[in-house]
Amino acid sequence: MHLHIYKAAETTIALADWMTSLIQKTLEVKDRFTIALSGGETPKKLYQALASDPYREKINWSRLHIFWGDERYVPFDDERNNAKMAYDNLLSHVNIPEANIHKVWTDITPEGSAKQYEKILHQYFDDRQTTFDLILLGMGEDGHKF
Repeated sequence: MHLHIYKAAETTIALADWMTSLIQKTLEVKDRFTIALSGGETPKKLYQALASDPYREKINWSRLHIFWGDERYVPFDDERNNAKMAYDNLLSHVNIPEANIHKVWTDITPEGSAKQYEKILHQYFDDRQTTFDLILLGMGEDGHKF
């Protein structure tokens, strides 16, 4: 394991470079790449970088499957919704099939939403793929995870 220390201004580009390389290498040996996105302010600049050149063109978005590691139970059009933030800053700017985006539904009861997402995860992950290729986590300014 290697530790890399970056100045704040360099972190986004270093992470975008690393992610692009990981995605490319993984897709050389697998037919798809699965990623669980985080929400909030932490990943916003990263998503904006990935949605711009050269990253947008280097990633085969049609082979990515997007999931969420967390979601706020607020309507999709609410600014606090993690999926909305990802759509606004990344997903609406890249050529990814809508079927490859596995959202947490917040227009049903919380219990129904949790059961629906559990069902999606069980349907998607099987003997062929049992884990995510990458999980992004953030940390709130008060130190809370996600």
